[in-house]
Amino acid sequence: MISRSRPMAPDSRDWSQPKERATSPERKLRTAAFPQADMTEERTGLSGSPDPFSIARATFIAVGDESACLTPAMARPGDALCMTKSAAVEAVGIFSRLFGDRIESELGDEVAASGWALFDRMSTVDDALTAARFGVRQAGVSAMHDATECGVVGAAVEMAEASGAGLELDYDSIVVFPEVRAICELFGMQPEISISEGTLLLAVKDNRYADFAKHMEEQGAPVTRIGRFLPEGEGISVLRDGGRAALEHPRVDPFWGAFDRATSG
Repeated sequence: MISRSRPMAPDSRDWSQPKERATSPERKLRTAAFPQADMTEERTGLSGSPDPFSIARATFIAVGDESACLTPAMARPGDALCMTKSAAVEAVGIFSRLFGDRIESELGDEVAASGWALFDRMSTVDDALTAARFGVRQAGVSAMHDATECGVVGAAVEMAEASGAGLELDYDSIVVFPEVRAICELFGMQPEISISEGTLLLAVKDNRYADFAKHMEEQGAPVTRIGRFLPEGEGISVLRDGGRAALEHPRVDPFWGAFDRATSG
């Protein structure tokens, strides 16, 4: 059996929040993950009791040197595209916390424990800071983007579209950890297009990529090259199984359908 910490007991005080049954996949997820929170129809402000597990919204503002700022829209033709970690980090991290017993029963203790650990890797902050220390813009890293809904493929297309650039994505190079592949197959998710908060995509100057990859490896945040940015006129395409095809944004993340099926029996 794997050791898992459990959420604290619900707060018994009455916070006068209206209670609603979770019906959509998103609200089912929040109710399953945080059973002590009273979910409401409001998507802003406080939802449920004000304890460490409440769902809230926040806006963060950073102040710094404009010349050191990077956005997803700053990739340029010729830049290498690379990623950290694995595809579907968030999808598997969440499923492993909510359906750990099923994963353990069907895939074994080792896969269950590895999936469970991914939940704690759902942040790009450390990877982004490590990358920035190498150098930004002409010095190395020219753009960054986290792979949230629609995963690595969606994030790559978003970077190209935002930057006004073309893209050649090497689909077969996208990293999928073995435990991620196994858990995604169990629940019917395609990892390359599944939500993956914690996975960072970066555009890096091609002539600096080798040194950048070495820097990231030495800092414990290895990257994998998965494509290259092209002139906009060359379009957005994918290399897969020895062929090339036009690539469009996935638009629909398989996480939600899989979650709905898993919670519907």
